[in-house]
Amino acid sequence: FYRHPELLGTILAVILPIPVAAVMLADEREKPPVTIFSLALVLVLGVAIFWTYKPGIWQAAIAGMGITMILQPRRHFLMLAIAVAFVTAIMFAAYGSPENLISQVKTEEIARGQRQRTQINEQIAIWNQNTLIGAGMKAHEVRTTAALDGNVYFQLLAQTGTLGLTFYLLFSLNFLLGIYRIWREIPRTHYWHKVLCTSGIGSMAAFHVAGLYWATLSDSHTLLLFVFLLSALSYLAQQYDRGLVPDDHSL
Repeated sequence: FYRHPELLGTILAVILPIPVAAVMLADEREKPPVTIFSLALVLVLGVAIFWTYKPGIWQAAIAGMGITMILQPRRHFLMLAIAVAFVTAIMFAAYGSPENLISQVKTEEIARGQRQRTQINEQIAIWNQNTLIGAGMKAHEVRTTAALDGNVYFQLLAQTGTLGLTFYLLFSLNFLLGIYRIWREIPRTHYWHKVLCTSGIGSMAAFHVAGLYWATLSDSHTLLLFVFLLSALSYLAQQYDRGLVPDDHSL
């Protein structure tokens, strides 16, 4: 259903923090099936991301999961141990040793890195001609490649210039700080609100880290998922800004 593994991997990396937060925030009030299903979903998504064979997507998933774990101090060791043990078991079962996996990925990553450097250099050359506001659609003259390469931040620099990239980074930072403020206000009794807010911060981290690996804003699948996530978090923040939210199912 997707043209490249980067697309599928990024979408799964953005979704992964949701079941991670559901597992780590669950307590005696939650029914056991919720925790069991969430944990199973974490493992399935983890294996799917692992089999994209894209180290940049692995890093995005690790960043999203790591931020989610930092925001929730409970069950750190248990979640990390389960994830590492499961992926390690899959690795040895499928490849025999980490060296066999690395040898398969290394060749492709070297070629991908060369394509990415070439594309970034071309984008920098375009930006140098229009440093303040960028080149707009002219930036699309950068040649396309067989796989998704590049870097979303250099792409923004070429298309929108220093001003555009600065506004994008400021918007992202301001939104993250706003959601973090709401996260601190949500009581522990509001389980699903806490899950959405906690995982939302982790999902945004995964999306932005994936942007270091390829131009995430250039594809409609990842862009629409990102916008949907921002919309859900914005609605949650708006309701809490209006006053006390009485219970977990009131929105």
